[in-house]
This record gives sequence, structure tokens and C-alpha cells, in this order.
Amino acid sequence: MSSKVICLAGGSGSGKDTIKNLLPFPYVVSYRTRPIRQGEENGVHGYFVEEEEYIRDKDLGVVVAETIYAGHHYWTVKSQFTDALENGYSITYVVDGPGIQSLRDSIGKENVIAVWLEIGEHVLSKRMKKRGDSIESIK
Repeated sequence: MSSKVICLAGGSGSGKDTIKNLLPFPYVVSYRTRPIRQGEENGVHGYFVEEEEYIRDKDLGVVVAETIYAGHHYWTVKSQFTDALENGYSITYVVDGPGIQSLRDSIGKENVIAVWLEIGEHVLSKRMKKRGDSIESIK
């Protein structure tokens, strides 16, 4: 198999990060403007940055996959993908549907494999409560 970006998508709490951690590929860590959650580590679970960094990356034209969730920006920059693809290894990326399309448009759909994860609402609610999500975000 030639090198690919394996995108894991699904609703919040669907198990994307769990599967990402089980795969034998390095993974892309996205930038995000949301606050860091308890138990998360900056640079491992995301790069938790201010809105100004998102605006700067947009102005520089380096954003390749982006989305907004719960009022916060999530994005990656082109070099996070092109370095892997040009050096012949596959990587994983946890993203949502619009982010997959944005990535396909940026690096070519032939370089992207998308996997959508779904789980039942009861399991989803339980997982989100366990990780400390607010009741409003679970509804």
C-alpha cells in the first residue's frame, strides 16, 4: 500500500482516539482553540492555542483541514501531511466529515482513506460523561 492519511471520523465520544492509539501508524495532532480538558496533555492530545494562532495560519494559507465544533476551531497545517506522504509512510488523523472533505481538497482524495465510526447513544452518553463533558454538550 502506498502511503495514505487514514482519517478516523465519527461523533464526539465514538472511539476515534482509542482506535487511533491502537493503529501502528504515527498520528497527526491537530490545533484547537478549545480549553484543554482534565487529563489531556498539550502536544499529545492537541495543540491548545489561542484564536490568534488560527487566524495567523489562515492568513499564511497553511491550513489544510479545518472545522468548527462547539464554537472552537480545529485545524491542521499542510506540512503535517505532506512530510509523511513524501517520505512514504502512512499516518492517522482524527477528524469530522467536513474536515475529511477539506483534507481531500487540499492533498488529493487519492491520498485519503476515511473511516466513519458510530456507536449507540447510551454508550456515547456514558463515555462523554466519563471524560467530563458537560450535560449540554452530550444532548
